[in-house]
Amino acid sequence: MPPNKWLERTWSTASRRLHGASAAPPPPRRSATPLAPEIVRIGGMLMATALLFLSALVSAGFCAFLAGEKNRSAIGWFFLGLFFNLIALVALVGAPVRQTPFPK
Repeated sequence: MPPNKWLERTWSTASRRLHGASAAPPPPRRSATPLAPEIVRIGGMLMATALLFLSALVSAGFCAFLAGEKNRSAIGWFFLGLFFNLIALVALVGAPVRQTPFPK
């Protein structure tokens, strides 16, 4: 139940008890934000999604750089870093340096 409906019902019940049955309900309250709550909620979800995607890209870029330094497939580790973020990064940090260069 929306909070405004609860407030109206509670206010009207309390005012009827104090002033009798002829008391009018208060005017509806205005929202604290100029936007509808649904738009604010969607904006927050978009912000969280954008931050998650940005962190995945940073992790993927760092994995690709580190893989190149360790003579491993930079493209393969980029996609591993993109989908498995910290797990791929920890696995790559723990991987030894390949002695023979990765074929290009």
